[in-house]
Amino acid sequence: MKTKGLIFLFTVFSWGVFAQQTDPMQAVENHIRRMDSINREMADFLRTHVAEILKSDSIGDRRALAEVIEEYENRWDYYLMSETEELRRQLGLSEGYRPEGWPGKGWRLIMKIPQEVHKEMKMAQTREETEEEDEVKPLRPYTETKFHIGFNNFPDPSPLTGARGYNYWRSRYFGFDLTVHIPLDRKKLANIYGGGGLLWSYLSPTDTRLYHVWEENKLELSDYGPELVKSKLRTFWIRVPVGMAYEAKSGWTAGVEVYGKFYGGSTQKLSVREGGDEYVVKQRGYFGQNRFVWGAGGFIGYNGVRIYFGTDFAPYFKDYDMRLISIGLLL
Repeated sequence: MKTKGLIFLFTVFSWGVFAQQTDPMQAVENHIRRMDSINREMADFLRTHVAEILKSDSIGDRRALAEVIEEYENRWDYYLMSETEELRRQLGLSEGYRPEGWPGKGWRLIMKIPQEVHKEMKMAQTREETEEEDEVKPLRPYTETKFHIGFNNFPDPSPLTGARGYNYWRSRYFGFDLTVHIPLDRKKLANIYGGGGLLWSYLSPTDTRLYHVWEENKLELSDYGPELVKSKLRTFWIRVPVGMAYEAKSGWTAGVEVYGKFYGGSTQKLSVREGGDEYVVKQRGYFGQNRFVWGAGGFIGYNGVRIYFGTDFAPYFKDYDMRLISIGLLL
């Protein structure tokens, strides 16, 4: 009698346990339908909350977005854990049992996606806070070395010759400046600068037979004769610029300046050909340049390469109203 009772109780208990289990394929289908519903709910949650955040790039918006992602991650934690346990229960698996190839590892990899997004948002927030800390540091001046190279000439006709005075290709300049920049804002986008440098300016007459002559305190272009191949007048200047520049984060930069040039000396080089031989004659001295010339210029460029344009406001030679125009590169 006792044996029959035990058999009866075991049968009832076994029926009750297995009655709670669902057909495996049906359990999987039910799980997939529930996950589809959860996916739609989570997508709507993310879409709705992110749309409410302003589309600016402020630190406040980044923090709000990080909080949304954190809530998104927490909800996925809850849904996936409960769904996994429900599916395991319906398939009749115990808590500690994990068959080989159980897809729990795959779910854990999926779970890392929002975690990585959240981690990236935290890092972005930290970078923003670091930039804020850097911005409160006092403004400090910095130095920059600039190299000039280009062409310089006078508008035609030339008062010195009455026609096209100087060859555009052979009349060039080069030099460099050492400037000190004072930022006007915390991010060093706008700055004012001043400094000094050296400049060498070359002028070569279009008519290759002409050369500069300084006689009786007056400058003239004289005809040397067919033996003269070409001539160049090189003038050395000490240059003092003062200006303002703006450097965008994208790499574009622009600026304007005024400058003064102090005369430092000059040399004329004559290339002469006689009897099939060619030789160079150098004449050092003063050729009527103004001792001080001032002007203004501006530049625009990208990533450190700038196009420069400048014009003198004072005559280059003291006896003639000739104002030099320069165009070239500022590196």
